[in-house]
Amino acid sequence: MDRRRSPGVEPRPLQRLAEDNVETFFAEGYLTGLPVFDAQGVRKNLEGLAALQHSLGGRPLLEATYCQERCQPYQFEIASHPVVLDYVEDILGPNFFLWCSHVVSKEPHEKRPFTWHQDVAVAPIAVHQGHALHADLPVSVTVWIALDDADAGNGGLQVIPRSHRQGIIPHIDVVTHYAEDAAPGIPLELIDEKRAITLSLKAGEACMFHDRLFHGSGPNRSARRRAAMVLHYSRTEAQVDAKIWPNMKVRCVRGTDRFHFQPTWQDFERGPIDVFASDGADVPGVTT
Repeated sequence: MDRRRSPGVEPRPLQRLAEDNVETFFAEGYLTGLPVFDAQGVRKNLEGLAALQHSLGGRPLLEATYCQERCQPYQFEIASHPVVLDYVEDILGPNFFLWCSHVVSKEPHEKRPFTWHQDVAVAPIAVHQGHALHADLPVSVTVWIALDDADAGNGGLQVIPRSHRQGIIPHIDVVTHYAEDAAPGIPLELIDEKRAITLSLKAGEACMFHDRLFHGSGPNRSARRRAAMVLHYSRTEAQVDAKIWPNMKVRCVRGTDRFHFQPTWQDFERGPIDVFASDGADVPGVTT
């Protein structure tokens, strides 16, 4: 089996990727077309998504599922799938935790794009003081799993290859976000959309990208929904900023966490969870 060449990670046998896949990830900032679920798994995912939608009483999926893996077994089951964890291990190394999962769903004819951004710039998570990672290694890896087929016609994920080499870009409030309110995004004058590509994925396939990669998505100009599950993982040397997300808990999903820099969870909780609340309050108006 090939040996990993992730910078700053001790060489180990690769679990799922080939050595050239790892090299491509660090050169381009992403991998795409990664198989995860077969046809039966795709059907199960869609059944779970339908049940989740019903339980949320019509609330927007993006808002209502953010960081809800602690109370939504459907989300955690996908996030802890061994194939997914193998891909992540081949980039981050053997010890990492899940800190967020959420559904992103573009309904048919949704006209609004999703803001160009870097995950590292909008999520309050960084390497703990006293620890260091190789400069090329991401703090977090994002896995984007297609629940529906995704392509340019229905607002598939867009990335700018090699943009992760530009470092962390200061974000500003951008009003073209998928939600009604402004949200952090990369200043538009720094986006070269001529370099952007759309990642076409069949349902059950995934892409995985560096937390500094520029990414977003365009409008859904079709009559087809485009739903995906987005998963975020970090090496155990990282820590969530409790001042910003005081009710955040993580779950070590591969290897061991010998640092314990933040609270963890093991048993499913009553939800939904508001990670911004200091008292662990539920999100108002949502039932599961």
